[in-house]
Order: sequence, then structure tokens, then C-alpha cells
Amino acid sequence: DGQEVSFQFDAGTSQYFTTCEYEEVLDIIMEDWEDGELNTFPWVMDGDADWFSTSVNPYEGILCMQSGAIGDGDQTILKMTLDFETAGEVSFACRTSSESGWDFLTFKIDGNTLGEWSGETPWTEVAYPITAGTHTLRFTYDKDAFCCVEGEDAVWVDNITFPPYTVVSVEETTLSRSSLNLFPNPAGDIIQISLPKTFTGIQQFEITDITGRKVQSGQLSSTDEANMYTINVGHFSPGQYVLMVSSELEFTTATFIKK
Repeated sequence: DGQEVSFQFDAGTSQYFTTCEYEEVLDIIMEDWEDGELNTFPWVMDGDADWFSTSVNPYEGILCMQSGAIGDGDQTILKMTLDFETAGEVSFACRTSSESGWDFLTFKIDGNTLGEWSGETPWTEVAYPITAGTHTLRFTYDKDAFCCVEGEDAVWVDNITFPPYTVVSVEETTLSRSSLNLFPNPAGDIIQISLPKTFTGIQQFEITDITGRKVQSGQLSSTDEANMYTINVGHFSPGQYVLMVSSELEFTTATFIKK
């Protein structure tokens, strides 16, 4: 399934002869959830609630996958890691019914965000290129840490296709919420944060304003045993912001005010 093979077509008469070659993908590899299980592909659940299959308004067929029920500041993740034999595309259909500009469905490959959707969006087909090799595909529904529910407060994905692959053996882990100390608050030009020692290696951080707009993001790395970090926010406009820090196994959020 999913192999691209070459065909040669020859046609001739007593006087003329022609030939052409073309490629065709045999049996597209697709996750469409139609068996109602998560056994076809090595999906892993993370975050504060598990995704689940539903028969309500699927893109095609009788089932699709819906995000888990979460509260403010929480996230629910559906991911898997595969070793793709060839380069190609990852495509899928998605739909959202959430607080516009605040609660987002995001799609990432290896931690890189390729698509974000929020608000009332109909089923939409998208496709992104992917190279050969081992990659992690991740669908995340994130709710902001402030408040509010709009629409059905959920997102959906269906008909995920990808190139030929082999399964990569990974340990199933749970993304847990950790504490975060942030000071001073209200902040001037800088904020300092202290993370638990369980946060190791490189962590991703993202800061959004009260409208949900991303204003700064990047990586944090430290050899400091106290896990202390400094972020420059001197260029921010006065107002309220949300900071999220995440590693492969943990995430944490905090709100702060810029004077």
C-alpha cells in the first residue's frame, strides 16, 4: 500500500511505434477511523484528555476523530512517529468549532507548526510536504488560559494520508502539567521563570497577547541546575499575556502583565 510504481505503455502498428512511462500510487495509505479503533496506526494520546472517534458530521464515511474535552489552559494531543520510506505529502481534512483567535487546532511535523485553525471553520482539505526519514505528526487542540467557550469547543480531523512508512518503536508517554514560577509580575523589561527539574534539554516557549496573537516564540536551553531563564519583554505593549513552555513530556502556562 502506498508504493509508487512505474508502468510502461507500448503501442504499435506495422509502421508506427510509441511508448510512454507513468507512475501510480497503489492503494493510498489513509487513516479514516472507519474501524472505530486506533489500532491501524501507532497513535499516541497526550495532554489533559484523549481524542475519540465520533459519527457526528464526519468528513467522509461514518466516523472521524474529535479532540478530547478540556478546560481553559489545557491541551489534548494526537500524535505518532513513522519512518517514511519516500518523500511525499501528508494530507488531511479538518474542522473547528472554537473560540476564534484563542482556542486553536494546530498541526505540527517534528515540532514545526504548519497549520493553525480556530473559530467556526467548515471541513477543509490541506496538504503539506514531508521528506523521507523519521518524523512525528502531531495534532493539538489548545485552549487559552483566560476563559470562555464558543461553539462546540472542539476540533476534528479525518482522512489523513501519507507516504509509505515503517513503524518506529516509541514509548507511550503522558504529557503532564507542571508548575511555573514567573516574576516580577507585573513585569518591566524582563521576566524570569523557574521550571521544575523534570524539564530537561531544550524547551519551546510561546507568548500570546490577550487577542490570542503570537507575539514571541523560541527555544529555551540551560545548564543551570535551578532551571532559571530570562525572557526580554521590553518591546511588548502594556497589557496581559500568556506564556506557555513545553518539552516532550511536560508543559506549563502562566499569565503576566506587562507594565
